[in-house]
Amino acid sequence: MKTSIQKLLKGICLVCCIGLILTACSDEEEGLFDGTDITSVSVPGTDAGNNIDKNNQTITVILPEHTDFSNVKLNINASEGATVSLEETGETIVNGETSLDLTKGVKLIVTAQNSNRAHWVLYADNNGYTSAYGLGKILTDSKSNNAEREVYLEQHNSTTFPNSNCAPTCAAMAINWANPRAQMTVEMARSFNKDIELWTDDIIVQCLASYGTTHAVHDLDLISWSLEVEEITRGYGELVKKLIDEGKIIIMSMRMQDITYIHDQSVPVPHTNTYYKGAEGNHAIIIKGYRIVDGITWAEVYDPWSQGYTYSDGTYKGKDRYYTISDLALSIKGRYLGSVITVTSKTVTN
Repeated sequence: MKTSIQKLLKGICLVCCIGLILTACSDEEEGLFDGTDITSVSVPGTDAGNNIDKNNQTITVILPEHTDFSNVKLNINASEGATVSLEETGETIVNGETSLDLTKGVKLIVTAQNSNRAHWVLYADNNGYTSAYGLGKILTDSKSNNAEREVYLEQHNSTTFPNSNCAPTCAAMAINWANPRAQMTVEMARSFNKDIELWTDDIIVQCLASYGTTHAVHDLDLISWSLEVEEITRGYGELVKKLIDEGKIIIMSMRMQDITYIHDQSVPVPHTNTYYKGAEGNHAIIIKGYRIVDGITWAEVYDPWSQGYTYSDGTYKGKDRYYTISDLALSIKGRYLGSVITVTSKTVTN
């Protein structure tokens, strides 16, 4: 009986081993023919760089500013055995021969040997990221006052007035940004004043001061809300650039209803304009940088409202968001905004 049981167990083990071997071979074979990646992109005869983002399945090729973006011929290489075609027409791309109009994003389909398909989007610019972000193609000036550590916070991480926590959250982020040793949370900032649901700029200033944060109230005397939006846009753009160049960040009260809303969330332009419909009430954001692209000035912001909205890598969409200075100018005019709060740190890095 014992011998029979041993034989039975050996038989079971043998079957299991064969199954594992077959599974391993199957997985290996599937992996071999499953490749739908873009592996390299280049411009024939140049040393143009590129940025291949496999997470978002986007490619950005870096072209000189004088390039005719409407007629670009590229070498696009994909996984072994895969073909690359234009989604719009189905035309297979021939390296060095197919003419591409890169004045806008070009949608591609990569088809593997086993017929698996992946959708990619091809962009072009002079820097490697602005077109994929939706900012434009030609970057002429930029600066980001980033802290040496992660300081972005989401305003709903507090049980007290979570939907009204934009100002306390901006205060907490600013304190952490200015002080490398600070460990402020949204709840800690809100605890500074739980009696008033909607903080004014005065309360933000008091909170900053209580934690020893170097700050100032910057009057917008030269950018009167009585001016036309175009004039406010020009003046505020110059002010933002000046303050950011000085190493400061800006806490601004504004109205999200003035920020352009992205209606189609499927469009692969993840960093520009707002990702939620803003209400008429006041909202607070931090401006920590700027980008001037195709002649348009964008404010690089921390928007504390990110509940349920994330990028493909899981980070909050409120982090490193870009709102146009012209949209912010609407808020200056619409809110009769007379000042902004600036915060200074000695430990910022570009």
